Amino acid sequence: MDLLDLQVAEFAFPGPLRDQLVAAIMSGAKTSTSSLLLGYERENEPLPKVGQLSAVVDSQGRRVAAIEVTELRVVRLADVDLQHALDEGEGFESVAQWRAGHERFWHSPEARAELGDASFSVNDDTLVVAERFRLVHRAEDYCPSWIGARPPAGDVVPTAVHHGRFMQDSACGQQRLAAGQGELDLGPDVGAPDRPPPISARPFPTRPDSPRPVQSTCCS
Repeated sequence: MDLLDLQVAEFAFPGPLRDQLVAAIMSGAKTSTSSLLLGYERENEPLPKVGQLSAVVDSQGRRVAAIEVTELRVVRLADVDLQHALDEGEGFESVAQWRAGHERFWHSPEARAELGDASFSVNDDTLVVAERFRLVHRAEDYCPSWIGARPPAGDVVPTAVHHGRFMQDSACGQQRLAAGQGELDLGPDVGAPDRPPPISARPFPTRPDSPRPVQSTCCS
């Protein structure tokens, strides 16, 4: 698969948050995402379609994976279900946690500025684009610096490393293991390979994947 042929899907802003989200996608921990319908309407962008492929980019702008939309719903904020919240792979254990995390972001100065409304706030009737996707391809040369490295205390970026899946499945992970530069078990907080652990809940930008070649922010 040639990732250059796909539209770009940018998750959050470049930096630690994007690294977390990309790691969760690459490990399979993250299979859902949320955004505001208002973001699509403001940018006059169509909603993603089931079957649509996008190239996930990391903080350096590299296309590191392809994801495919498997389901799309527009629901009231009050109607977001627990399974969707859990499948965001961000450590949410309840819908209340999911909502609190997202409200913190949607009410932030940065999100309000992007929406063009300094007093924007959500309520039960705010429409949310609840998207599900699956990882269909990893770039063969994807080898972020944190692969194989023990994270600092409190650092939740290398989700894929936590449960060893990326170390086992990726060429760079296998190379670093062979060179004695990586571990499959990084501590007592690590889940089993078939059950990736959660990462800390964080608020995320409002805008969803865009059909344009490049965009500044995306979904959570």
